[in-house]
Amino acid sequence: MDSAIAAGRARELLAWAMRQLTPDEHLILTLCELEERPMKEVAELTGWSESNVKIRAFRARNNLKKILENQHEF
Repeated sequence: MDSAIAAGRARELLAWAMRQLTPDEHLILTLCELEERPMKEVAELTGWSESNVKIRAFRARNNLKKILENQHEF
């Protein structure tokens, strides 16, 4: 398979999976993972404590992983 096609499919799958998350999960993953912002900055932007940001990011990553694993089963 052409790598450009595979990359496009991966982007589509990620976009679909991100839409399955709650708005807060989507926000935290966008800020922490996609934009690679520091936890302190994410805490300032969201008004959450740094420890809350870490916990929310951990849970959001787990939920995203479950969504992708369940999609892969079909």
